[in-house]
Amino acid sequence: MSAADDVVRLEASSDIFIPHLGWLCYPASDIVLLHLRKGSFEYREQAFLWSYLRPFDTFLDVGAHCGIFARIASNIISQDGKIFALEPNPDVLAFLQGQCFPRLWSQ
Repeated sequence: MSAADDVVRLEASSDIFIPHLGWLCYPASDIVLLHLRKGSFEYREQAFLWSYLRPFDTFLDVGAHCGIFARIASNIISQDGKIFALEPNPDVLAFLQGQCFPRLWSQ
């Protein structure tokens, strides 16, 4: 994969503002983006995280996609906790890495 491949992928992206998370970037044709715009993307799972995560927790997001659950966790978990976001799909991984997660990439 070259740097040009990353540029092409990111050009076909769409930003979305989610009030409780801020700006996220998704592939323009992504079905998750459509559901986020409608406010119907896994809202129960999001509420569960807001209700049960604590500042010292360790959070593992396997199949993180573009990182919405990791973003929620980063708003709750303190510097004493840990967050791991894993995404095996290289086409989507570029979007996960492009999100603003300074805590995830600092170590």
